[in-house]
Amino acid sequence: MSESVSTVEKNTKELRKNTRIGYFKVLVQGLFFGLVAWQTYLFAFADNSGKGDPHIAVIEVKGTISSGSRFGDGIAFGETVEQVASNPNVKAVLIEANSPGGSPTQAEIMVSALKSLSTQKPVVISIGDLCASACLFALASNPDVPLYAHRSSMVGSVGVKIESWGINKVLEKLDIERRSYSVGQHKVFLDPFSEADREVENHIESELLKPVFEQFKEMLITGRQDKLSDDPKVFSGLMWVGSHAAELGLVDEVKTNYEIRKSMSDEYKTQKFVKYNSQKRSITEMLAVSVSDKVMESVVSHSLDTNLRLK
Repeated sequence: MSESVSTVEKNTKELRKNTRIGYFKVLVQGLFFGLVAWQTYLFAFADNSGKGDPHIAVIEVKGTISSGSRFGDGIAFGETVEQVASNPNVKAVLIEANSPGGSPTQAEIMVSALKSLSTQKPVVISIGDLCASACLFALASNPDVPLYAHRSSMVGSVGVKIESWGINKVLEKLDIERRSYSVGQHKVFLDPFSEADREVENHIESELLKPVFEQFKEMLITGRQDKLSDDPKVFSGLMWVGSHAAELGLVDEVKTNYEIRKSMSDEYKTQKFVKYNSQKRSITEMLAVSVSDKVMESVVSHSLDTNLRLK
């Protein structure tokens, strides 16, 4: 008798457990399909972006400037610029920048896109917390585009660098032998397991770093013209707060983003600001937390790579 009662209780518990699991599965599936339906509606039916009415377009440049970055990819920036330029309802463009720098190649693409945009729409640039190196390369390149910073913004870092590690002595201490096979005398010239080579170091400085640095200087001089101070510290890699950056001519003047928006609203007779490169996310982006992106951005920002970077 007791055995039959025990069996019934066991079956009852198992049934309740399966029921709870079933409810949970239904709930998860319901949430998923609900998100799919909502995303479909946003993409296919909803027109709440405001792009059909007179407005000021907002383009964000933030995070590391690099290929594949959501707000720092040169091609993506150019595509956004094309959307803005082709919309007759865009009365002006506000570019909001907050970037530690990054790839000179992506910055060069942005320079070209910004030049094209400035011939079609009025453009204003507002620096938030930071606009360093490649960010400045890209956005301070056009003399016809006003560039503003907050008083406490950090601006500058005009320079170029390549970094690597030298850990060959660690292998020696651990009595580990590394084997590498390559063709070409300097094929592995950035190998952290090899000793420093003075010939390679000279090549890096003269053929990689200096040419890009001269491009950076030329771009900045062209963009800032006679506003730029002749103080040699401008090209030293140092950074300054917005108020000092204005004195050096790196930016036009100190003005908050709020002040800029208010001024543009008054000038172009619209209170509507529409963000163009952060409007809609895919289902994958909505469900996934971009932990890997944040980690990679942190790694790049702290220069733990060996790529050529403007910093």
